[in-house]
Amino acid sequence: HIISFNRNVARCFDFDIAANQEIFQQTLSRLVPVKQHPMYEMENRVDSSHQGFFNWVNLEKILPLFQLAIPPQVASNWQKWGLLNSRAVALGWGATEGKGRFSIMIDAPIAGYREFFPPISNNLSITASGKPGTVISLSIPVREWFKAFEKFAQTNVDQKKLEEYKTVKEEMKKEMGFSLEEALSTFGPEILFFTDEVGGFVAVKIGNEELVSKILTILVDKYKLDYKTRQINGKTYHYLVKPAELRLSEFSPEELLVLRVFVQFSFSNFFNSHFYWVEDEGYLIFAGL
Repeated sequence: HIISFNRNVARCFDFDIAANQEIFQQTLSRLVPVKQHPMYEMENRVDSSHQGFFNWVNLEKILPLFQLAIPPQVASNWQKWGLLNSRAVALGWGATEGKGRFSIMIDAPIAGYREFFPPISNNLSITASGKPGTVISLSIPVREWFKAFEKFAQTNVDQKKLEEYKTVKEEMKKEMGFSLEEALSTFGPEILFFTDEVGGFVAVKIGNEELVSKILTILVDKYKLDYKTRQINGKTYHYLVKPAELRLSEFSPEELLVLRVFVQFSFSNFFNSHFYWVEDEGYLIFAGL
């Protein structure tokens, strides 16, 4: 038995080898509109045009059977992460708010270990010069993840290792002049990589402006970085030269915790020898040469 709807001519076609008029009438009587369905909310978020590709799976009906088919240890681990409480998953390629997009969505409550980790969201307030080209946005709430990890570690990590971790944190604060919490609170959570009519840039959301100034001053003084500022049209432009060579073997383990994040990783992977940045609309906007 095959039922097909042709939206071009707005007609429904019903095919059956052994069908008759009575069977067709019975089939049509059952084809009534479904006004409420748990699938609709996810479909509207993935493809509000209702014309694109869309698949929806009701996990509430599938997972109880799936749980019986997997080893108990695997089921226990999944339960710890709250995965067995998932309600539905959707996959689609359509148009929403006038933009085409490919989306994968999972409808699941915050349960299990996931209660320790905050939700991710992007609240962007930055503007581009002219029409933007490529835009890649990330939301990395490192400070919140760090707090969640420490909360998780209280009951799920060996206490001896936990004490060693706390000792390293204290030594780092004495050595560097700022705590790991302060370092992680400096930026984020939004990070953007974008191009416009001027060129390519990296924009990092400022988490705490006072900490940015404090940590930059400490790093410049401690590692003798070539750092300058210049006022142009009322804006402060920052200029920093990447050190010719970073001898990581000369630094203590506590120093490396921060050095790899703020110096080695940033300079070596995102920028070349010279790079510049300016503060604008709550972001540090970087450009490298």
